[in-house]
Amino acid sequence: MNKVLSSDMELFAAALSQTYVVVSIDDMLENAGIIREYCDKYVKIGDSWFSRNMYEFHIMTR
Repeated sequence: MNKVLSSDMELFAAALSQTYVVVSIDDMLENAGIIREYCDKYVKIGDSWFSRNMYEFHIMTR
């Protein structure tokens, strides 16, 4: 199952637990990794920043 991370609490939990996150736009994989930082507009995965308005952030669950 694919879970979309959208709230601050979900992003915080993923960052804190160092969960592997997949970044996509229009169902196309853009990047993947561990959340290093986030704010109300952007999420940093590795060395790259992604807009929360443009991209989707997913974790894979069972």
